[in-house]
Amino acid sequence: MSSVRSMKGINARNDANREQFGRHRQFSMSRAFVKGVVGFFTLQYAWILWGFTTLTGLDDNDPFWILSEPHLQPLRSTPTPLQPSGHFNGYAVFFHDLTKNTSYHSRPYTSLHCVGENYQGGDAWMQRSCHFRFLCFNVSSREFEVYLRPVDNSLQEMVTLPKDNHHPLLMDMTSSVLHDPSATASTIFLEDGTSVNSVSLGGIRPEWIPFSNDKHPLKWFPRVVNSVPPDKYYALEEHVIFTPFQSTGAWDPSRLLWDDFFPIFNLLHMFQLAEVNGDDLYREPRYKQQPLLMRMVSEESALPGACDDENFGKNQQCVETMNTFRQLIGHSKNELSHISTQLEATLRLFDEEAAPESNLVCAKNGVAGMGPLTSRGVRNLVQGRQTTKSGNNLGRGGLFWRFRNYCLYNMGISNREAEAVQTKPSIITMIRTSESNVDKYVNAVKARFSTNSMVQIENVDTDQAIISDMINTVSRTRILVSTMSEATLLALFLPKGAHIVILRSSNNNDDDENVVKEDLLMNLSHLVFHRLSIKDVDNAAEAAYLVDVLDRLINR
Repeated sequence: MSSVRSMKGINARNDANREQFGRHRQFSMSRAFVKGVVGFFTLQYAWILWGFTTLTGLDDNDPFWILSEPHLQPLRSTPTPLQPSGHFNGYAVFFHDLTKNTSYHSRPYTSLHCVGENYQGGDAWMQRSCHFRFLCFNVSSREFEVYLRPVDNSLQEMVTLPKDNHHPLLMDMTSSVLHDPSATASTIFLEDGTSVNSVSLGGIRPEWIPFSNDKHPLKWFPRVVNSVPPDKYYALEEHVIFTPFQSTGAWDPSRLLWDDFFPIFNLLHMFQLAEVNGDDLYREPRYKQQPLLMRMVSEESALPGACDDENFGKNQQCVETMNTFRQLIGHSKNELSHISTQLEATLRLFDEEAAPESNLVCAKNGVAGMGPLTSRGVRNLVQGRQTTKSGNNLGRGGLFWRFRNYCLYNMGISNREAEAVQTKPSIITMIRTSESNVDKYVNAVKARFSTNSMVQIENVDTDQAIISDMINTVSRTRILVSTMSEATLLALFLPKGAHIVILRSSNNNDDDENVVKEDLLMNLSHLVFHRLSIKDVDNAAEAAYLVDVLDRLINR
C-alpha cells in the first residue's frame, strides 16, 4: 500500500511539473513573440527615421551643419574642434575647405521654408517670411546668396507650365522650393523679374502701400546661385543666425523696439530659433541662438522717412540708436559687432598677412521677411491707410511676454515678474523727458507718498538715463506713470501684474498713431492698462486726481 501511495505521489509531482513547464514554455514563447514584434517595429522606425534624414538632408547634430544631396553624402565622423580663422562683424568664423575635409557634407545646398503666402500675386511678398538653411554673404558682391539644389530644378519643371499657357500652376511650391531666376519657360516669376519667393526686409507701414510695387525698396530675396555650390567658405558658429533687415524708423527708440526688434524676435520665434534651454519659459530662460543683424540699405531708392533716406537726414541717428539698444535683441555687445549695413560688413582674419581663401561667410540658419510682423501689422488697411476700428495685437500677449523675457535675458537683468509686484515697498516710477511737461504731476505724487514707508518713488529721465538702468528700474516697478510715447518703449519691461497709467491729452484722441500705440499697450496682457485724459498739464485738480488713482491702486 505504501508503495502504491508513493507511486501516486510521484505521478502527481510529475504532472505538476509538466503543467508548470508547459505554462513556463507558453510564457517564454509569448515573451519571445512580444520581443520579436517590438524588435520588428523598432527596426522599421529606425529605417524610416534614417530614410527621412537622408532624403531631407537635415541633421541638427551634424558638425557644422552643412546640407547635402543624399547621393553625395559621405560617411561622417565628428571632427576635432576648429580654431577661429577670424571674425565677421565681430562674430567668430571658421574656415571650411570641403575639398580637404570629408567629415562634412559634400555640398552645401540651401533649403527653404516660407510661411505667410496669401496667393494674391503681386503683394504676397509683403506677407511672406522665410527660413533659410545655409545662407551666405558674399563680401565681394555685397549680396546674400542661396544655392539651388538639383532637385529644386526638377520640381520646378514638374509643376510649372510655359508662359504662353494660360492655365494656372499645377502646384504651388513657393513655401519650400527655391526658383531659378534664369528659368525662361515658367509662370512663376513676376513681371519685374523678381522671384515669387521675395519677402519684405522691413515692417510694412500703411503710407508705403501705394509705393511702386515692382521696385519697392523693401522687396528682397537673396541671389539664387544655380551652379555648383562653394566648397570653401568661412562658417559662423552654429548658434549665429543671419538676419538681414531694413530699419524704417530706428532714430526713435520706441519705433526701433516695435518696428525692428519685435518683428525680428517674431521671425526667430516663428521658426523655433528663439528657443530656451529648459522647459520653463517664465523663469530665468537661457536662449541658445543669437541673431547677426545686417541692415540692408537700398542703393537705388529709399523709402520716404526711412533711415537710409538721405533727404530725411536721420541715418547717423539711426546708427547710434541701433548700436545703443542692440543688446536687447541679442546682437553681440562686442565692440566690433556693431550693426552694419551690407556695404560696411567686414571679414577680418587673425593672420593679417594672409589673403582670404573665400569671399563667402555662411550661417547654418538665416531668416527674413518682417512685413506683417510689427506691432502695427498690415492686416487692417483700407485704401492704403490703417483703420482705427480694430487692433492688430489681440491674442499676442503671450508673444509679447516672451519678447520681454528675451530682452531682459539679453540685458543680463533677472526676471522678477512675480517678486517685484508682491514685494514692499511698492515702487511708483514716473517717466520724464525734455518734451513732456509733467513736473506738476511728479511733484504731486512726491508730496503725497514721500512720507509713506510702503511706497518708493523713482524718477526716470529717458533723455539722460542709461538704457540698462532704465529697464532694470521698470522691471521692478509696480505702477508706471508715463506719457504715451515713452510708455511704448518701457511698458514691455514691467513685471507681471503691474499697472501702467498713461497721461494722454484729450485733444488728440483720434490721432492714428496714438490709436496704434494704445492697441499695443492694451494687449500687453501681463500688465493692467489705465488711461488718464488730461486737458491742462498745469491743472492742480487733475494732478490731485492722479494721486487718488495711485493711492487706490497701491491699496487694492
